[in-house]
Amino acid sequence: MSGRKLAGAVIGISGVCLIVGLDALKGLGAQVTGQMACLLGAALYGVAAIYGKRFSHISATATAAGTMSWASVVLLPAALFFDRPWNLAPGATALAAALVLSILCTGVALLLYFRLVRTIGSLGVASQAYLRAGVGVMLGIVLLGERITPSVALGLFAAILGVVLINWTGKRATGRRLEERPLGPPCR
Repeated sequence: MSGRKLAGAVIGISGVCLIVGLDALKGLGAQVTGQMACLLGAALYGVAAIYGKRFSHISATATAAGTMSWASVVLLPAALFFDRPWNLAPGATALAAALVLSILCTGVALLLYFRLVRTIGSLGVASQAYLRAGVGVMLGIVLLGERITPSVALGLFAAILGVVLINWTGKRATGRRLEERPLGPPCR
């Protein structure tokens, strides 16, 4: 990892901390199981970004399908045990929401995720997580009429700057990448 990428990672995570603020620490230790689950999920997401690079020789479609299949194998028994779906009576809206979330927010997102891991690398893909807090802030402003504070504005700037620093390729690297790509069969 270059110094620029490391600086981008530190600036980006600092931006997220500014966006989230110290209020997020209220109740720390009150619901330890949930808090540990959040930390474990974040750690697994980071491991997936690094480990996902090993599958770059496999198509994004096959990798996403394999990921979804194994997730189903692991989660289905847990869902049957904990949720007892035979006791549920979801409405049409809930079923439609589950369908949209599973196809668009998970299936299509995994296709894009593994394609990006292949093209921009694991750190580049992981850096987009810095932007999630900013998207949440923007949705709050647009949909809920929330106001932006100076610390949140600074955090948004830092998060965006972090992503730019991590993913910046510069002219020399871009030119080198273009030169190295095979152009296909010659024309006859």
